[in-house]
Amino acid sequence: MSGLTVRFRISARQIAAFLAFLLALPAAAQPYLASFETDLPEKKLFLCAFYGEKISLLDSAVTDTKGKTTFTFSASRQPGLYRLMVNRNQFLDFIYNRENISIRMDLGKGQEAPQVLQSEENRVFYKFLSEDHIYRRKIEVLVQISQQYPEKDPFYHHARKEYETLTRERDKKLETLISGNEGSFVSRILRLYREPSMPWELNEQERVEQFREKYLQVVSLKDPALIRTNLLTSKVIDFLSLFPNPQMRQQEAEQAFIKGVDIVMANVKDDSAVFQFLLSYLVGGFEKYKMEVVLTHLYEKYLSESMCEGDVREDELARRLRAYEQLAVGRTGPEVNIADSSGKILSISTLNYDYTLLVFYASWCPHCHDLLKKLPQLRTQFDSLKLGVISITLDTSRTDWINYLKQNRLPWHNGFEGKGWSGPSVKAYNIYATPTMFLLDRKRKIISKPITWMDLTESLGMLKEVK
Repeated sequence: MSGLTVRFRISARQIAAFLAFLLALPAAAQPYLASFETDLPEKKLFLCAFYGEKISLLDSAVTDTKGKTTFTFSASRQPGLYRLMVNRNQFLDFIYNRENISIRMDLGKGQEAPQVLQSEENRVFYKFLSEDHIYRRKIEVLVQISQQYPEKDPFYHHARKEYETLTRERDKKLETLISGNEGSFVSRILRLYREPSMPWELNEQERVEQFREKYLQVVSLKDPALIRTNLLTSKVIDFLSLFPNPQMRQQEAEQAFIKGVDIVMANVKDDSAVFQFLLSYLVGGFEKYKMEVVLTHLYEKYLSESMCEGDVREDELARRLRAYEQLAVGRTGPEVNIADSSGKILSISTLNYDYTLLVFYASWCPHCHDLLKKLPQLRTQFDSLKLGVISITLDTSRTDWINYLKQNRLPWHNGFEGKGWSGPSVKAYNIYATPTMFLLDRKRKIISKPITWMDLTESLGMLKEVK
């Protein structure tokens, strides 16, 4: 046998072995396609993913001349609710759960419901939403009748039977869909739409009280997969909104919110992922509305007890919450050492005032501008208090700040750090929104943290009366 033949036979064996190896490998997971037929030809569309209420951009594509486009989902992409978006007001939310999707819809005209051509989960989801919308409209009208219609009228009793029939039908259809799609993502979503049954004869306040009491007995929030939707946070907000009422002052509203927050956190305490997600979400929401009593409660009840000195869990969330507790009314505020427009260092302790108002603002903040215009009134209205004002800007451009001072009358001490949200005094006072105010006494004890001009004048008025 020639050397050439031997070499050929060896090569053939190697090739055969290599082919056998390839055949033994698991087949690569195929991607899934999400195709959309729209009424927007040659229009750029954006594919986004949810993390609670936050959305992140995944991809974009331009539709063809017929308004069609397709996105590719890798098999490793997590199931969840996704958004196809034209802009903030034109979008479609759909479920992805490792199946091909084909949907026809009018994004430009805003048709009521899309036509699902392929994707069983989206068919179930949109059919439910369409039918549930009708159920809810009918039930809402009947509830109004129960509150206002004369009980002795025969129609009142007819309406009651219709209400009881509709609520039973809705509950039954929902449970059938949940059990019939067990294991699917749509089934997990539909569980959030459960509601406690409400007897017909309850008045409006009784309905609210029963809903608050029973809602989280029939709905569990502790499903980490639902973090990849905006529905979990939406249901939490709907639930919390039942606790305060429009007549409450902020202090009363904060105490009411605390009751609701404790119920929510008790519902998810056994799932660490949802617990941490909702804790972070609630902190962000209550920071936005400057509800520091709620924020301090969140720290004291849900973080401080589980943290040791030097604990590695001292992350940004914990630091922010701890700061609210440390900056509560009655605590001592941090010293401020900040340069004014001439470069001179300002310090609270070296200024000879009985009370000092710290105002954190930015020249680009319209609400700040409105507040700063009113502050000169304090000199005449509360002159007897020996009140000083230090305004600290979050501007990063010294030139912009100097120009703002020239264009506006700010007859008090003005400070500049030039580091925006990272400035030393900004971080020391845990500033996350502008304008933010602190009223301090001579020893830097925090007297109040007024949110509005009315809050500020009320706080100063009380000091004036005591004096």
